[in-house]
Amino acid sequence: MTRALLEGLVIVVSILLAFGLEASWSARAERRDAMELLLSISADIEENRALVARHLEGTDRYVALTQSVLEVLASGERGASADSTLAGIGNVFTYPTWDPINDAYQEAKSSGRLALIQDPALRLLLTRYQSRIDAMGDLVDAIRTQYYGQIEPFLVANTVYTDVAVTGWSEEVTRVRPPFQTDFEALRGSRELWNLLTVRLELAVAQKTFLERVDARARAIQEHIVLPR
Repeated sequence: MTRALLEGLVIVVSILLAFGLEASWSARAERRDAMELLLSISADIEENRALVARHLEGTDRYVALTQSVLEVLASGERGASADSTLAGIGNVFTYPTWDPINDAYQEAKSSGRLALIQDPALRLLLTRYQSRIDAMGDLVDAIRTQYYGQIEPFLVANTVYTDVAVTGWSEEVTRVRPPFQTDFEALRGSRELWNLLTVRLELAVAQKTFLERVDARARAIQEHIVLPR
């Protein structure tokens, strides 16, 4: 009887030990998978922050240039310097691209692997970060809509402006042919141009704000994640 009890005890202990080892291995595998996911997300965020920095630099140029053109239009200034500023509207009438690196998060979200991140504060930070990325995409769509819906038709209808804005036009604008002659007096007197520039300035300022918020939330995630060295 004693021998039977000992054998039974050994079997029970062996089973419990096996279950314990299996649970330990599963926990270690889950922690490893979670860390790999965080590393992937962190790498994407680092690339996005570099992308945002380049966009912010370009946005600052848009804002400064648009303000310069509007100041010339408002002042009625004449001369080579003023004409040179007005000729810069081609650089104002562009729209940004927005192609953030988002693969790791989206894959984890669609596959259910996002559940590996058990820290509720981090998951909330990631959700807010993604909402800012999506909002930035919506703003870029609005800028693109303004370009194709208002700016390009205006430039095509007023071909005196094409030499300062022909770069980046869509292929459908093939009927416009050089040589081009800018009528700077017409530029100064165009209320439609003033309106387009004003809207573009508002969108550029909004773009700067959105980019700064994306970067702030990316930085908050980086500060929250503790990765092994």
